[in-house]
Amino acid sequence: MIKFLYFTDTHIRQNNPAGRIDNFMESLLKKFEEISYIVKEYNVDFCVHGGDILDRPDVSIPTIRSFNKILMDFGRPIFLVPGNHDIFAYNLNSIQRTVLALQEDLGVFNMMMGEFPIYMSKDGTSVELHSAPYSYELDNPEGRDGYIVKEKKADFAIMFAHGMLMDKPFPMIRHTLIEDIKDTKADLTLSGHYHTGFPLTKIDDKFFYNPGSIARISATEPDIKRVPKVVVVTLKKDNEPIIETIELKSAQSGDLVLDRAYLEEKKNEKLHYSSLKTMIESNTNSDYINVKNIIESVANLQNIDQDVKDYAISLVEEVQSEL
Repeated sequence: MIKFLYFTDTHIRQNNPAGRIDNFMESLLKKFEEISYIVKEYNVDFCVHGGDILDRPDVSIPTIRSFNKILMDFGRPIFLVPGNHDIFAYNLNSIQRTVLALQEDLGVFNMMMGEFPIYMSKDGTSVELHSAPYSYELDNPEGRDGYIVKEKKADFAIMFAHGMLMDKPFPMIRHTLIEDIKDTKADLTLSGHYHTGFPLTKIDDKFFYNPGSIARISATEPDIKRVPKVVVVTLKKDNEPIIETIELKSAQSGDLVLDRAYLEEKKNEKLHYSSLKTMIESNTNSDYINVKNIIESVANLQNIDQDVKDYAISLVEEVQSEL
């Protein structure tokens, strides 16, 4: 039998996100401490972080030291799939310049870069861990193969992905539906990136799940209503995976940590944006007001580097996803 704990999108930072009215860093440290307790209580064999452990790749050393101490107290190997906030300009090639690289050098965790699966076995049960780090191409039709496990050699194959995997269509932003990757040979696909998450879903004896972000960094209705959670998975040969969701007791009610006044202000901003967008669209050729098209056009005219263009487009998509 093999048992592991999964959590994602912790967004370690020192200052408060807009709309948080508590001390964000203190709250997050308490969550890490509780996760450390769960690791020991459930006697898991290893842990996996689904990406965006950091809110930015150059988070201050004093900040990361506080969390490293707790992570090392887990007393178990920790694997991590790099997310878009963990790297510079959403470029995986920048990873050696990030705090992640330093954490790996210190033995805090092991990065999963998606090149080869990690194999392990215990008590007659074997598992292979696959990963799909964040990339701009992952949720393009031609990039969705990154989610799919094509060959399975162990008793269980698990995919960990940091991408916009969804259980239903999501307007205005690139995403991948579970239906698009249902031919995977992974017994379980666990994803991060989309902070609200989606329910545990089963298709053809395969499980798909995003438990949502540990950190609530936006004052939105979904974040106010949901409770941050971790997942403990138990694997035993010739048995179906046992997937247990554990809500964090240290996570206070959304009403106590998120500012509703800020939420109403953001709602008004979105209404103004929507009205302006509708007015412009009704009087203008829509091809010219597509922000991504504008970026593409300017980038091509000015011979702007592809990484810079992709980063600008990703920022637009991130803003649009919050509308």
